[in-house]
Amino acid sequence: LQAAIENPITKETTYDESFPAFFAQQYIWFHYFRMCELLGKDAGALKPRGVGWSQIAASMGLRMYTCVRQSKCIYAASLESQLTPTLSKVWDQMEFLNTQTNGGMKHLRMAKNTDMRRRASKKLKDGTEVGFKSEIEGLIIDNPRKMRGSRVQRLFFEEAGSNDKLKAAYSQGEALITVSGRRIGLRAFWGTGGDSGPQLAGLAEMFYSPEAYNVLPYKNSYNSKGDVVYTAFFIPAYAMLQ
Repeated sequence: LQAAIENPITKETTYDESFPAFFAQQYIWFHYFRMCELLGKDAGALKPRGVGWSQIAASMGLRMYTCVRQSKCIYAASLESQLTPTLSKVWDQMEFLNTQTNGGMKHLRMAKNTDMRRRASKKLKDGTEVGFKSEIEGLIIDNPRKMRGSRVQRLFFEEAGSNDKLKAAYSQGEALITVSGRRIGLRAFWGTGGDSGPQLAGLAEMFYSPEAYNVLPYKNSYNSKGDVVYTAFFIPAYAMLQ
C-alpha cells in the first residue's frame, strides 16, 4: 500500500509503498462487514475523505480473487471517472501479490486481462481455460439496466453519494447475489460525508433506513444530540483522530 511522503525541498507530495497506517475505525468496519457475511445482510457506509477507503475497498475484492476459487466481484459506479481510481488500486495490489509473494498468491490471467476485467486462469493449447477462475470486473452503471450478468459473491457500489440512480441499481443488483431466492453474496455501498445535492438522496435514504434495504444496522450516537440511532455504518471525521 502507499504512504504519502512530502519532499521538504519541492514541497510536493509523493507516494511510496510501505505498511499502511491502521485505525480502530477501520478495524471496526471489517468486523461489521464480517457480521454482514455471516448474517446474510448487506453493508453500507458513510465515511470522511482521506481514511484509506479506496485501498480498503480494493482489498475486499482482491481477498476473494486471491483466496476463493471461482468467486466473482464487481465494482460498480455511475461514471468511469468514479470507478477507475478504485480499480487501479485493485490492479496495483494484484500486481504486488503476483510479484512480491514468491508465487504464493500469484494467479495467471491468460483469458481475461483488461483494464475493466481480470480472471485468474490459464489457457491450454487447445483453448481450454483452466485454473482458479476467480474474477474481478468493473461496471459502469449510468443506467440501472446495465446491472446484469452472471452471479457474484461481492457487489460493491463505489461513490454511492454521487449516483442518482443508486437505489434502482442496488435493487437490480439483488438478482446478481441470489440464486432461486438463496443468497450467495452480498452488496456493499459507501459514500463520503460532506457531499450534497440531489444525487445524495438515495444514499441518505439507505443510510438512515438500513433495514428497509437489508443493510445491517449500526448502533451509534454520532449525532449532535448524542442520541442512540441505528444507521448504516458511519465513521465521523473526528473518530479517526482518537
